[in-house]
Amino acid sequence: MRLRLIYACIVLLLGGCYNSTTPPTITTELPSANYLIGELREGLSKGKHHTIDEGCIIVGRVTSSDRDDNFYRTMMVQDQSGGIEVVVGLDRLHTTYPEGLLVALNLEGCTLGYRYGTLQVGSSAPSYENYDIDYLHSQIDVHRVITRSDDIEILEPAPHTIAELREDMCGELVEVGHLRLIASTSIDTLRNESLANAIWQGYALFCDEANDTLLVFTRDYAAYANNTIPHSIRALRGIVQHGKHRNGREYYQLKMRYAEDCTTY
Repeated sequence: MRLRLIYACIVLLLGGCYNSTTPPTITTELPSANYLIGELREGLSKGKHHTIDEGCIIVGRVTSSDRDDNFYRTMMVQDQSGGIEVVVGLDRLHTTYPEGLLVALNLEGCTLGYRYGTLQVGSSAPSYENYDIDYLHSQIDVHRVITRSDDIEILEPAPHTIAELREDMCGELVEVGHLRLIASTSIDTLRNESLANAIWQGYALFCDEANDTLLVFTRDYAAYANNTIPHSIRALRGIVQHGKHRNGREYYQLKMRYAEDCTTY
């Protein structure tokens, strides 16, 4: 009886491991793209969402990494026309879909929408939620939507000034240089904390040499969230986003992937 109980527990534990299913197949030849990400953006107005009911395949390279947990269960893919966020719903995506990997996305049956100006794809969120795009329902759905290749080539971020950022660039990997820290939500001025105490956690506001401003967001659970923010930054890399901050102003913002996305002088 005791052995049966132990065996039953093992079976339950194995069945409850969401990431224990067969990994996706790697193919040397991806299906051909019949859409560009930029075309999907042009066909979907800001604030709207749409379920794709016909064949739609895009091909691009992974530009994100969840290694440091600033991206959580989502993956960025970029082609020559723009970037899109796949709301996957799995952990440790950087081990299965590493940065630079060439993938094909079969979007038939998926829902498109926007979050922070970035085009997202996933499943339709329940009507009672205040967002449009939810995670893909299962690993079966993930493997149907995402086809992996064996082709890995890291995409270099496009260099831009803050003034050059545009809404149609949301979702793309860029690099912005020569930044100075001017504010942070991580400090408490009532406790006499100053920018010298600022850490990456939350929102940090930077300005460049032209005094244009840019927000940088870091999740509380990111591996580098408690690191001190450098006051002068030579280059900052990340995914472009756009949205309204809690002070009512609209900002472009970057979402870093890992600590190395920030380089100092």
